[in-house]
Amino acid sequence: MSKKDNNSKYPISDSIDAMLKSGSDPVEMINEMKKMILERAMSAELDYHLQTEKHEKSKDGNYRNGYGSKKLLIDNGELGIKTARDRDGSFTLIPKRQRHFKGFDQQILSMY
Repeated sequence: MSKKDNNSKYPISDSIDAMLKSGSDPVEMINEMKKMILERAMSAELDYHLQTEKHEKSKDGNYRNGYGSKKLLIDNGELGIKTARDRDGSFTLIPKRQRHFKGFDQQILSMY
């Protein structure tokens, strides 16, 4: 039997195991995962909003315009994220000046 006998369908499970074994703080690890989920979801929503993938030309002239930074207050503290932007400012998944993002944990769990 091999040393690595993990039949998980999620490749991230190996990364989580490695972080736990390294002595990382579990709360910081969970917050980092929340940040990754939120940033990736916003990027995917911007793809859908623009109807193009990254680095593709848009028919209407609206393109990705980098990232901004935002600090959100979530259920268990503060989370600094990068927010995806578009050129004409029509993409607002989290509106400007909104800091409170309560219920984020429940929203993620409800998807499963």
